[in-house]
Amino acid sequence: MTFENLYLNTPARSSDTDGISARNSSFVKISNSVIATGGDCISLDDGSTNFDISNITCGPGRGISIGSSGKYLDPASWLPVRDIRVKKILFRDTFSDIHIMTYPKPIENQVHDVYFEDIVMENVKNPIVIDQEYNTKVR
Repeated sequence: MTFENLYLNTPARSSDTDGISARNSSFVKISNSVIATGGDCISLDDGSTNFDISNITCGPGRGISIGSSGKYLDPASWLPVRDIRVKKILFRDTFSDIHIMTYPKPIENQVHDVYFEDIVMENVKNPIVIDQEYNTKVR
C-alpha cells in the first residue's frame, strides 16, 4: 500500500487528530507529503510492520509516534512494531517529534528494528522521547 503526495491539515488546537494512524498493517509506504495536525502526524501502533516513511514535512502536531504495544488488556493484541524506516523528515513546530513508547507488559521486543536518518527539527519541544513504561493506566 502506498500513500504519496498527500496534504493533510487539521486544526492545530485539536489534540486528537492524527494525520495517519496504522495498526495491524504491513508493507506500507508513506512519502512526499505534508502533514499538519493537532495530534500525531503519523502513529504506528500494535502490529505495524515494514513501513517506509520518507520525504515528509510534519508540523504542527506531535510528530511520529511508534509503539503503543501492550495498550489493551488482551495479550493477543500485544503485537510488536518492527521494521520501520523513517528518512528525510522535517519536523517543524512540533511537540514530540520522535516518540517511541511501549506499555509495561511482560513481552519482549515490543518495538524493534526502527531506523531514522536525515531528520531535521525546527522549533520543537521534545525532539526524541523513548518511554518504555508509557501511560501506566491500561485501557
